[in-house]
Amino acid sequence: MRGLPGAVIVLAALSAAGCLGDSRSDTPRPSVEELIERAAEGDAQALFELGNRHADGDGVARDNVLAYMWFGLAAERLTTEEGYEARRMQLRLDPDMFRHQITEAERLARIWKARQAARERDVERR
Repeated sequence: MRGLPGAVIVLAALSAAGCLGDSRSDTPRPSVEELIERAAEGDAQALFELGNRHADGDGVARDNVLAYMWFGLAAERLTTEEGYEARRMQLRLDPDMFRHQITEAERLARIWKARQAARERDVERR
């Protein structure tokens, strides 16, 4: 046990220097454009990821209005527990937003849904 604290210090130093590698997957993350395409095809997980990207400013400018919109759309389509998580993410944004921003996010969500419905009708007609 005597050498354990020293080993912890060495591991911490190696980790800080980036010598231990990255434990995250090497699988490339989809671009925001790819996520939007997947969302348009009905992928609810893509909706949730778009919410995260806009909330964090990851690959796009940070935008609470769009994050709120994407999380709301995801919550409507995901299973109970995942939908709950999307709603929870919306609630985390809520204190940082003005009422008119939430109203705008809800308006944008209605537009998205209307366009999706029109797209689905077009597909059915073909």
